[in-house]
Amino acid sequence: MHKSSLVAAAKKHIELSIIQRLGYLLDLTGQNKLSEGFVHLIKERNVRLTKLRANLDIKRAKINSRWSLYVNEGVEPDL
Repeated sequence: MHKSSLVAAAKKHIELSIIQRLGYLLDLTGQNKLSEGFVHLIKERNVRLTKLRANLDIKRAKINSRWSLYVNEGVEPDL
C-alpha cells in the first residue's frame, strides 16, 4: 500500500467516519506512515467525534483525540 494512493481514494470515495476508524487501526498496528495522510485529511475538515464500533454505547469509552474517535471496543491486532 502507498500512502498517496490511500489518501487519494479516501478523498473521493470514503466517509470521514471510516477514515477515522481506519487511521486508528493503522496506528494500532504500527502503520503510522500510512495513517499520517489521513490525519491531514481529517484536520482539513470539520470532523465530529464518532464511535469505533457504531452499534455500541460510549459510556465508558475513551476518546482518541488524534482520530476524534470514541474507542468503545477493545481491539487486539494480530501482529
